[in-house]
Amino acid sequence: MPMQVPVQITPLQSSETRKYTATADRGKPTAKKCTSERNFCSECASMLWLWDKTWPELIHPFASAIDTELPIAEEMVCVKGDSKPEYVRWPEGKKKVYEGYGEFSIEGWHKEKGLWVE
Repeated sequence: MPMQVPVQITPLQSSETRKYTATADRGKPTAKKCTSERNFCSECASMLWLWDKTWPELIHPFASAIDTELPIAEEMVCVKGDSKPEYVRWPEGKKKVYEGYGEFSIEGWHKEKGLWVE
């Protein structure tokens, strides 16, 4: 679950990142481009953040791209189980698993846990 905490942002040049937009239902008549784009480091291919034109005011950084010390989550939230390949295992540890999306938005989850920062 991405964390909503204040972080120091290091500006990146567009040549330092690469974007990927997934195709939903690839190979089926219902195939279409997703509205989100994933951004990766062009040097090491690390995932940096996800941005979605449905919510242009939001950016969702991957926890591995945040240098700020973050609290350890007591429980994971695993979403989109309906699109997880059978050979992929969920991470070990306490978790809630949803076939689609969870009961809260990212903002709602952080507010529920008292972790939201305005």
